[in-house]
Amino acid sequence: MTDAGELAYIIPPQQARSQRFLLKVLEAAETILRRDGVEGLTMPAVALEAGVSVGGIYRRFETKQDLLRAIKDRFLTRAEQSVADALDGRLTSLDDVVRNFIDTLLKGGPGADLFGLMVESRTDDPSMRDRGNATVRRLRDSLAAALAPHRAEIAHDDPDAAIDWAVFILISAIMRRLRGHVSPAPSLSWPAMRRELARMMVSYLKVSA
Repeated sequence: MTDAGELAYIIPPQQARSQRFLLKVLEAAETILRRDGVEGLTMPAVALEAGVSVGGIYRRFETKQDLLRAIKDRFLTRAEQSVADALDGRLTSLDDVVRNFIDTLLKGGPGADLFGLMVESRTDDPSMRDRGNATVRRLRDSLAAALAPHRAEIAHDDPDAAIDWAVFILISAIMRRLRGHVSPAPSLSWPAMRRELARMMVSYLKVSA
């Protein structure tokens, strides 16, 4: 279970009991999202799944959208940290950095559907959109830092721009797949997607036009 310290954007619980309650609610909400989608996420359903009172949930989250924001923030915080940890090692080449980056983003394959479901839920919510954009920037910065010792391998005349474009194309492809905009043909399985995206990113960064 994720530490409550990740949840400082919510009014911080002052007691261990309150922290446990909050984390139990968020874990239950994630379970419902994965199982039943956004439409199945209701306060009574979360209360039942978590074994807590509906009133207790409403004291923490006034609306379903507030709950979704908290789930998304927690999910993206974990994703950012996972990528940073995966790239904080002795990676000996540009290829290794790129493959570790993509493998970490897509580990679990369809398990990433939670993010896709939340993106679909309210793309017009400025708070959720801004939080997603902040994650993309942080992922990009983690990748750039890991690639710094291997910048000589980047053939583009503007390495920073090349990294920007590579991340933009990568995230766009992942989100299109999560949103169902790409037909799930056998050749587009999640393992194949990890492999081909890594191949494309490496080729783009290393081959001069």
